[in-house]
Amino acid sequence: MQREIAYHVANGEWLPGEVAAEDLVAAIVVRARRAFDSKPLDRDFKGWLFSVADEEIVAELRQAQRHHEDFFKDLSQLPGVPTPEQIVESKELQEYINRTLASLPCAWRRAFTLRDIEDLPVAEIARIMTRSEADVERDLEHARQYLRERLIESGLAPARDEVQRMFGTVAS
Repeated sequence: MQREIAYHVANGEWLPGEVAAEDLVAAIVVRARRAFDSKPLDRDFKGWLFSVADEEIVAELRQAQRHHEDFFKDLSQLPGVPTPEQIVESKELQEYINRTLASLPCAWRRAFTLRDIEDLPVAEIARIMTRSEADVERDLEHARQYLRERLIESGLAPARDEVQRMFGTVAS
């Protein structure tokens, strides 16, 4: 049963932890008990039991699919809740930004992270980095320009206004 559950979790049909092996076995036993009296006499018991198990697994998969569809339909009715597509798009953007940030020179990356992610003032960043405020401002401008160019090239330029302001893809 663990193998069947792992297979369906890997295929995205069940969420991890959504179905417990013990619960699935219990449901199969109940189904088998109810169907036992109508079991064809010419069927091998083991084969028949596997077919009952398959029927129960298919029923559980259908129930999970309906539950997931209802969940996302209900969720999409709430204001401000992202759709699954928006979540995937956001994760792709975040992964791209992380890879692009990692490719920045160290000084640019630190300045950008401390200013635009941690929201520290330039004077504090200058103290942390033991550099002048002018050097930090220059690093920030270089980092933003580099990130802006990479995002535009990739076609992943962010749509949200606050992110666009951070990367300089719209006027502040």
